[in-house]
Amino acid sequence: MRRWVRFGAVSLTAIVLLAAIFSALYGGAADRRAVWVSAGVAVAIQLAAFGVVLANSKQSVIVGWGVGVGVRFAAFVLWGFAGVSQLGLPQGAALMSMASFLFVTTVIEPLFLKT
Repeated sequence: MRRWVRFGAVSLTAIVLLAAIFSALYGGAADRRAVWVSAGVAVAIQLAAFGVVLANSKQSVIVGWGVGVGVRFAAFVLWGFAGVSQLGLPQGAALMSMASFLFVTTVIEPLFLKT
């Protein structure tokens, strides 16, 4: 549980910093809204995926990490096909920021898988 909380705190910090950078780069209000909505969704996805990783890592860390990557990929595809259009968000800003959030936090994830 402690690893999940620490990962969540670091992920939240990284995502907020990236969202601030994306917000500065995108000029329109709709784009900035898409970035921050994507940031909220990314935090939820990362927390859920890391929980799945921890649950499956008892068998093998690689298996757990692979399952977590699959969960993230499925969530990204679902976000791209359903979430973005349902909320009327600009696709470019929503998907570019989401991909960046998921990538950066997935790269730092192995630091929290060590026991």
